[in-house]
Amino acid sequence: GEAQRERRADVFWIATQQLRTQNCRRCRFYLYSKTEPIIEASEELSFAPWTASYPLCGAHFVAAGLEPARNFWNAVFDFTPHSRGLCNWSVVPFHECECLVLAFEHGAEEGGDGSQDVPPDNPTALLSHE
Repeated sequence: GEAQRERRADVFWIATQQLRTQNCRRCRFYLYSKTEPIIEASEELSFAPWTASYPLCGAHFVAAGLEPARNFWNAVFDFTPHSRGLCNWSVVPFHECECLVLAFEHGAEEGGDGSQDVPPDNPTALLSHE
């Protein structure tokens, strides 16, 4: 699993078996999680589905045993609910979601001509209102 501790105002794209946070504040997660994410002693967290694409992403999901159609990104369990009944986390509004696309090129300095470049891919569903 992926553990994030004592983070402040950061953005993360994480694909993991399980996400656990502790002492995080004002963090945004673009998340694929095979199990329910767990937050503890954290505030002002926001979650959106995994939206990253990079070469061989689909192959990495397969190798890690991640099932793209079963993403628990929004099934967050809060171990320490807010004392005033407020929620410590929210869903990122659709119009604020970002997509991360990474491409890697094999340049001439590496002995490549670019012909072996692998395009970015994302095995999860495309971001939509549905």
